Amino acid sequence: ADIPWPEAATVRPDPGGKYPAADFDHILLSPGWLSKTGEGGWKAGVLQDSNVPSDHYPVWLRWRETRK
Repeated sequence: ADIPWPEAATVRPDPGGKYPAADFDHILLSPGWLSKTGEGGWKAGVLQDSNVPSDHYPVWLRWRETRK
C-alpha cells in the first residue's frame, strides 16, 4: 500500500526521478541561517522560495563572494 506524502515534509515527491536526492535537512531547518566564512568574504544563505528547483523546498542555498 502507498503511504500518503506528509503535508509538512521537507522534500516533495519526485516519482520521475527528475532531481537528485540531497540531505541538507540540518540547514533546511534553519531558513534564517546566514554566515560569513573566512577572510575571502564568502557569504552563505538560505532563502525561502516555493519554486526551488530541487527535491527540497521551500528554501534555496546561495553562496556568493562579497566584494570588499
